[in-house]
Amino acid sequence: LTRFLNGYLAPSSVITAFALLLLPGEGAGVGFLKLVLALTLISFPLLYRWLVHSALAALREQVVVARLLGADWRMILFEVVWPQAADQVLRACGLAALWAVGDFAVSSIIAGDLNTVPLLMESLLGAYRIDAAQLLMFPLLFIGLGLYGLFVGVTRYVSH
Repeated sequence: LTRFLNGYLAPSSVITAFALLLLPGEGAGVGFLKLVLALTLISFPLLYRWLVHSALAALREQVVVARLLGADWRMILFEVVWPQAADQVLRACGLAALWAVGDFAVSSIIAGDLNTVPLLMESLLGAYRIDAAQLLMFPLLFIGLGLYGLFVGVTRYVSH
């Protein structure tokens, strides 16, 4: 899995979105699930290589020692790996949330019926209503930074 994730290069946002349009199903719920899947396929490999891989690679020897001492995989995950890697994993989750909040490229292709704030901003910019789009930018930025702060703030309670 590590070799795959380190070698996997996510296709462009547009190619991913059009590929997911080929999946069957319509409606707001299915569109939302396709949107989540597309954003995950695009952001997960990058964030894994950037933040999570180094945190997990540093724990490889500890996992080997724990297995040799007879620990099962569940115990290794919750007692060895998670307390030490939680801050990097949750930081990656926060960056993914920040990325997803401001996405309009994938949303405009997949979401169709879903109206999101970035899509509204895009339509306002297309109509040369820059002032109105700027007014929407600040709440969107605060929501994204708030989600990032939430994930990073949780690390204080989870990793200790």
